[in-house]
Amino acid sequence: MSKKGFSLIELIVVVSIISTLALIGIPQLNKWRARYRVKNFSYSLASDISYARTISKKDGKRVVVAIVNSGLNPQNWTGNNSVDPVIYLIFEDFNNNQKYDSGEKIIAYGNGKGISIIDNTISKSCMNGTGKCIIFFPVGPPLIGENQLTVKVGSVSYSDIEYKVVLQGITGVAGVETKK
Repeated sequence: MSKKGFSLIELIVVVSIISTLALIGIPQLNKWRARYRVKNFSYSLASDISYARTISKKDGKRVVVAIVNSGLNPQNWTGNNSVDPVIYLIFEDFNNNQKYDSGEKIIAYGNGKGISIIDNTISKSCMNGTGKCIIFFPVGPPLIGENQLTVKVGSVSYSDIEYKVVLQGITGVAGVETKK
């Protein structure tokens, strides 16, 4: 005669194995998601900086890339309070004051849920001192100060997750380096 079903001992063993795997796997899944979020943000920032340079040269406009640490100054440039704090804002600076004013065209922005600026070596202060800027002019090199500048972007939750956006001062071209 065969019995169908599980004994209490078998059920307890299976539940304990599943619980152990969940305890090990969930933190790793959260860390993977944070790494993916920071990496994507870094690539978006590098791409948007290169795009700002292209827009400035192509359309003959002065374009500002303002990078603001969301922890210090969480600003929302879209007017929608449900959007995460903006860490960078790219706009056409019509009045040359290196500050976003109403009526100036927003080219791109980067929302930073769970992301912070770890280090920013850009020396040009802007946005009334709350950010650091790269300014692209229609003619000539960008105004970003020194050569080989970096912006390190990291996870708010995990201090060992960071990516570095590297800027070439003469061309304004940006790329991403990963931390091993």
